[in-house]
Amino acid sequence: MKIINKIFSLKFSLFYMFIFAFLCMIATFIESKNGTAYANSLIYNAWYFYLIMILLFLSTIFCIFKYKLYKNLSLFLIHSSFIFIFIGAVLTHFFGFEGVIHLRVDNKANEIKSTKTKLILKHNDEIISTDNLNESLKLNNASLKFLDFSNEAGLTKVKSDNLNDPSYLKLRFNFASGYSDVEINYNDCLLVGKTNFCFNKTSLNNYVNFYIKDNEFYVATNEKIKFLNQILDFDFKLKDGIYTLDDFSFSALNYLVHSKDALSMSGGNLQAIKVEFKIGSSKENLILALNDSIKINDYEILWSQESLKLDFDVYLKRFNLITYANSNSPKDYESEIVIIDKDKNIHTKIAMNKVLDYKGIRYFQHSYDEDLKGSILSANKDLGKTPTYIGYFLLFLGCFLNLFSKKTISYFKALSLVFLVFFSTNLRANHIDNLNTLIIQDYNDRFLPFYSYSKNLCNKIGCPDISNASSEIFRLISDVNYVNEARLIKVKNPKLREFLNCEKQAKFSDFYEGSSYKLKDELKKTYAKGEANFNDYDKDLIRVDESVNILYLIFTGELFKILPNENHLQSPFANNVSLENQKLVNDYLSALLIAKKTNNYDEANIALEKIKNLQKMQDFLPSENQIKAEIFLNKYDVFYNLCLAYLILFFISLFFINKRSKIIFYLSSILFVIHLALIITRGFVAGFAPLSNTYESLIYIALSSVFAGLVFRKNLLLSLCLLLSVAVLMTAHLNDINPQITNLIPVLNSPYLSIHVSLITASYGFFALSALIAFVKLVCIIIKRPYEKALIQMHLANLLGLLLLICGNFLGAIWANESWGRYWGWDSKETWSLISILIYAILVHLKLKSELIKSLLSLWSFGSILMTYFGVNYYLVGKHSYAGEQSNFNSPSWLIISVLVLLIFSLVAVFRSKK
Repeated sequence: MKIINKIFSLKFSLFYMFIFAFLCMIATFIESKNGTAYANSLIYNAWYFYLIMILLFLSTIFCIFKYKLYKNLSLFLIHSSFIFIFIGAVLTHFFGFEGVIHLRVDNKANEIKSTKTKLILKHNDEIISTDNLNESLKLNNASLKFLDFSNEAGLTKVKSDNLNDPSYLKLRFNFASGYSDVEINYNDCLLVGKTNFCFNKTSLNNYVNFYIKDNEFYVATNEKIKFLNQILDFDFKLKDGIYTLDDFSFSALNYLVHSKDALSMSGGNLQAIKVEFKIGSSKENLILALNDSIKINDYEILWSQESLKLDFDVYLKRFNLITYANSNSPKDYESEIVIIDKDKNIHTKIAMNKVLDYKGIRYFQHSYDEDLKGSILSANKDLGKTPTYIGYFLLFLGCFLNLFSKKTISYFKALSLVFLVFFSTNLRANHIDNLNTLIIQDYNDRFLPFYSYSKNLCNKIGCPDISNASSEIFRLISDVNYVNEARLIKVKNPKLREFLNCEKQAKFSDFYEGSSYKLKDELKKTYAKGEANFNDYDKDLIRVDESVNILYLIFTGELFKILPNENHLQSPFANNVSLENQKLVNDYLSALLIAKKTNNYDEANIALEKIKNLQKMQDFLPSENQIKAEIFLNKYDVFYNLCLAYLILFFISLFFINKRSKIIFYLSSILFVIHLALIITRGFVAGFAPLSNTYESLIYIALSSVFAGLVFRKNLLLSLCLLLSVAVLMTAHLNDINPQITNLIPVLNSPYLSIHVSLITASYGFFALSALIAFVKLVCIIIKRPYEKALIQMHLANLLGLLLLICGNFLGAIWANESWGRYWGWDSKETWSLISILIYAILVHLKLKSELIKSLLSLWSFGSILMTYFGVNYYLVGKHSYAGEQSNFNSPSWLIISVLVLLIFSLVAVFRSKK
């Protein structure tokens, strides 16, 4: 009994939680570097990971009775909920079925391919298999061991010992605009520019001929070719490296005297694994594609996936990709299917966030084929849904009741704010103000006013005065002399400025000598390096080249899509513009020419109003109030100015820290209401909850930080929260973070989005407050000053943050299950969110008397939140919105220095506490 009491005690339970969090953390880095399958086999599906979960499950049951949690309803419901969730997870994982069904238009299917795979080894009639890739297989004298996994496997050419196999040559051509990879067949030629590139074939014109001599590749040419800055002879041996001609460069990617096809771990879109097969003392590495097999001697090796046969057919009638205003940006996609079951046909649709339940299986819209003639549905049979949803209900109810428990109420008073905001703005009657409300379809296929579009273009170019963006863009459209002389293009790199012989703000004419583009040769050299080798000069060169091109497109009018055509807008210079619409544009341009001479824009305003009236007749464009609201947000840069207001209030609050005055509370409440109103206004403009990108989540975190301070009503904590809000809003306005409103991607087009994201990001405000309180407490320890309520305030902030984070995460699980058929996918973002829950759950449950240790833990625990929000986006891969596309383990120097400074600060606090 003593052993049981010890194994399932609170201390051991917290230790299990820490191990669980640590394994999850390791798994996210393994997944980012080695792929999902490897992370699943090594950790997520490993026996020790299951063991930790079982121990946590049993410990929860034991602690409920040992500590008599059933006497506290809210705590009992919260802890009991995890029992139901665990039972549901077991039923779903071990007894459910999950897979995909691929359909083509006018075709049917009746088989679901499982997402689970098996590695199989056969020898005569003997068969062994495993679904854990980390487990080796042994059969008689042979063994099979997993080495690597790839989602990007493909066929490639490798060296062959068979003298009858063909030769192979693949070249990469680098141009100023990019590169192109080309295979050249034997006895054939390819014309690149003015040069014929041939493989064992002569040419009368300019040529570069590759031929084989003594089992080596050679090159014969009548062109002037440079290699390592040396001019080559007209006949030379082919080597690895970049060869340069006048207008482009080339390199040999692969050249083989005799070649054969083989599977490679990169270069395609196939799933494959690399395994080590050993018989006796001999061994070799093999690459297996999914559902493929290899035979060696009497052995057969397979990597296969299970399948589920349906007793009915699923027929794809049509696939529809719904875009924003006939653009290329998807708004939603749906499959029109027919269930053919014996004598009945059921017609239905499956779309993002719209599922189909039939015969115990749920079908979800997963993805589609590039040619838009095929659809991929995910399907699952979930036996654990009922206990899981019961667990979620108990969890949400318990968290809600915990907010109103006697102990919690003794710590704080609830804050309620009710508001109603509406505004209107009168724009000046001059021509540019009239032009500002003209609707344009931008390069991302979003509809926005000319004012916002001008600001976006000026940001891209690097205009010195963004506040006057619409005037600058208008002059670029209407005045050719201004295009050449206006200093609008920012050139950051000193070396590039020296090359161009220009100032930091360059003119369009600075980039040309006559009709020759100065950057042409420099761009060739840069693109020839490859993106991985770009330095600061190369990056600024490419950015400046983009700015020059944008400036040119502004002047030619190609960027301005203003004329309605069906359900989108088109450029006035498009080929299919109607004569009536073309006349409207010509009238406006003629009026501008006259206005330029007379300085009277009355006729131009009338002509512009006709174009705007044409736009108003279209029901797919934003409303007049939405346009006014967007101009208001951009014109006054509201969130930046709000940041300044918070900063001023922070400095004012410093004079009231030790006073009982409520003036800071009331002023903070006013700014909070304004902040919330501005977020709602941005949502009104966008047409959805503004929580879909980094900028929007940061301005919401700033709001929740102020809310956390208002909840506590203490002047010191309010000051800290105001400072935190300033820091977050300043981060939101860094150059790398895009503040533009963008179209909502289909996967986020759900009512769950606003609740899920708002709860999670609101929790970050409370965790940040806890970290700030901990920091102040450590400062007090260092300077030997008292801060009596620090531990209580830290505990409450951590508790409130934890409740919000738990509710937000598990609400996300419901959203995921209702939309895609799975509660949890071990995505890096959701895994690190779970790690944060575990870390703060440990912190809340710890019974520590040491103020120093509690403060240090609260301070450093916030690192898990920073990793969840920022770190995953930039260091790991993930499927969540604004998560990274590729892992990057290079840490900036400022981050390393910040961690070291914080570490030194913590050590000083430890040292001072001992004195």
